[in-house]
Amino acid sequence: MKTKLFIALLAVATALTACKKNEKKEVYYCCHIRDNFMSAVKADTTWRTDKLELSYNKDSLILLGINKNETLRLSMKVVDTGKYFINPKSGVYNILVGGDALVGEYRATTDTANYIKVLTYSKNTGWIEGQFKIKLTKSARYTNPALGNEVSFVRGKFSAALPK
Repeated sequence: MKTKLFIALLAVATALTACKKNEKKEVYYCCHIRDNFMSAVKADTTWRTDKLELSYNKDSLILLGINKNETLRLSMKVVDTGKYFINPKSGVYNILVGGDALVGEYRATTDTANYIKVLTYSKNTGWIEGQFKIKLTKSARYTNPALGNEVSFVRGKFSAALPK
């Protein structure tokens, strides 16, 4: 009898503590952790960020993919699932040296093929998932002349917890 009571108490305690957010902004969906991530194909090579940060304010969402020597920022007005155009102000790719010295800046072209497609967007569950494609050209102001003129990210994906 004590064993059954212990197992029942253990099951209740597990159920009450298994589905909580932790401080690293990973979201637990009943014992399954989903990490924030951003990935794409850049120059025929798989590219994945070390970290994805989100900023959300009313109807604006900023995705910031961060690697040691690169950042990719995509921002948009988002109200629901759907396809959103990325303009030169809302798509920026930076190349860094040593994680902090800017040597290259690229901005989204005006090409209408640049997009973010939001597949899942829920304020209730706190989760957003989507795809993106973006072509960027170098900004003369910050880019080392030795770097290429264009950078493209294709078959991009992202998945993240919305900030609370």
